[in-house]
Amino acid sequence: METGLASITRALPRKHVQWARQIQRRAVLAVLSILAVLATFGLIKPLAAAQPRVSAPIDQPVSLEITSIGTTSLSDQEGQTASPARRRSPQPSAVTRGDDQLESVVLAGFREPVEFMARGEWPLHAVPYVLVRQQNGQYWIVQSDASRVGSTGVFLADVEFGKSGDLGQRFEVRAILAKGHLPRGELLTSTLNRTLLSTSRSMIVQRRQAPIIAIARVGKTDLYGNVLAPVKLQTPVEIRAEGALPPSHAIGLAVQPVEPAWTDRRWVMIDVLRSGSGSIVGHFGMEAMHDQYKFVLTAFVAPLKQFPPQGQSTGITAAEWIKYSQWFLAEATPVRVIRWEGAFKILSVGRVPIPDEFRATVRCAERCEVRGAVPGPLKVGEKIWLLAYPNQGEPWVAAWTAHLDEGGRWNLGLADFAPGASLDSFEVLAVISTENPAKRAPLSLIGWLQDQAQRTSPVTVATRQLLTGSATRQRTRDK
Repeated sequence: METGLASITRALPRKHVQWARQIQRRAVLAVLSILAVLATFGLIKPLAAAQPRVSAPIDQPVSLEITSIGTTSLSDQEGQTASPARRRSPQPSAVTRGDDQLESVVLAGFREPVEFMARGEWPLHAVPYVLVRQQNGQYWIVQSDASRVGSTGVFLADVEFGKSGDLGQRFEVRAILAKGHLPRGELLTSTLNRTLLSTSRSMIVQRRQAPIIAIARVGKTDLYGNVLAPVKLQTPVEIRAEGALPPSHAIGLAVQPVEPAWTDRRWVMIDVLRSGSGSIVGHFGMEAMHDQYKFVLTAFVAPLKQFPPQGQSTGITAAEWIKYSQWFLAEATPVRVIRWEGAFKILSVGRVPIPDEFRATVRCAERCEVRGAVPGPLKVGEKIWLLAYPNQGEPWVAAWTAHLDEGGRWNLGLADFAPGASLDSFEVLAVISTENPAKRAPLSLIGWLQDQAQRTSPVTVATRQLLTGSATRQRTRDK
């Protein structure tokens, strides 16, 4: 006796048979729709075609083994994590989905050196490579071929794991020997198998989650918005880090002078942070930087083996910075700072710079520009007064200003040195005071100067008119 849908449909009229078949098709479509919805929400796993394996030749002429990825030694890692039975078992030629759960995971950055060992007789025309693909992906990425380290059987290749933004993603990496050069880019596993001479087993690499770093404070200034933080010759810079800092990396600080003369060189500070947030002392008065007063600070996370050179007197060039920055795991937003001199001083008279302990005589015109700096903002009513006084004769006020430029710089414009034109030389110094010394009697200015707590060291000045006259008198005597 017939059973099932066939027997039922034969017993029904033709019209009813068509209805039954429509109901059957709709039921199947409904079930498929429900399965699709469940797969969309991750309640079930959709069926996927099995990925083809990398099939190693039966008689491999060379045995390949990846020994390190970045700063991680895989031989040490295997010794710590693998069971004795697994260590004695032969290494598989491919990694399947089931094998992934047995493999140890190596944390790595975007670009890491991969080292592997080759043992055996080297085939003719064989080319070594390190291939990478996303875990269980279809395509292997062919990058530059590996290079031999000296005359040993060790090979090294710089490998990129995905793109710079693939944080947390997992990749498979394996070393191979190919029958000649491979084109760079994507390569199907089936195509790879046709050119394969030898292969290592796959290792699982997970891209490290990069920490987020920021310069939070410079000296006593919290950084919000476009704050131009003041610094001195040495000022602590607080750097905050969110996220785990890899043990093979450290946080560094680079200082770049940008004003008044811009330079593309950067000075990397000697101090580093190894465990996360902290402070690094920034130096803003190193060799070749004394004339600069505006700087750009950059904090970065770099591997210790590829850390930019620190404490160099001439800094590092822009090309060197670009080379090292390729290894940076993270980089903070640059911060601009401005250096205050930390002392009340005259910086230049005319075009002559006045360093500390300056003892020479400055020769300038009767109208001469004088620049200087103060250690902090002026108080209400305070002004900077430039006074000149000879060894013999009356002192006078040469110039004054109440305006400060960035970083506490002041510029007195054309100071009046004409009253000293007939003198051999005279002393010039600046004073900060709320009192106008020009209203004092000239003979009382010397005593007033000695009572001022805020004054610069004196600078000896001689006018060019006097020098010209002296030279003329000397030529007359020679005749």
